[in-house]
Amino acid sequence: MAAASRRRKGDGGPGAGSPGHPLPELRMLALQEYAMRAPEEGGLLVGERAVDDPSPEVRAQASTMLAWQWPTAAETSVVLQRLAADDPDPEVRAEAERALLVVESLTAAQRP
Repeated sequence: MAAASRRRKGDGGPGAGSPGHPLPELRMLALQEYAMRAPEEGGLLVGERAVDDPSPEVRAQASTMLAWQWPTAAETSVVLQRLAADDPDPEVRAEAERALLVVESLTAAQRP
């Protein structure tokens, strides 16, 4: 079996989501770790990755992270609305729409 056929999706080989941007799984793990260790700055970084990461997988997962970890942050709804309307990937748009519903539910539950 050729080496290329043994590669997994996302490792920069054939089938990788973004040429030149390998290992979206590793980037997502690093993002999760950073968000746990530095929650204040983590929200900003997760928001940036939700919009700017070359991998649709990372953008979708980052939108979910935003919704669950920073539902009341000022930028969360703005980023999710932008993704839901403008992301080029339909799965990212759908995930952002689901994340917006989570934000609405969590913020409604916190209102008096």
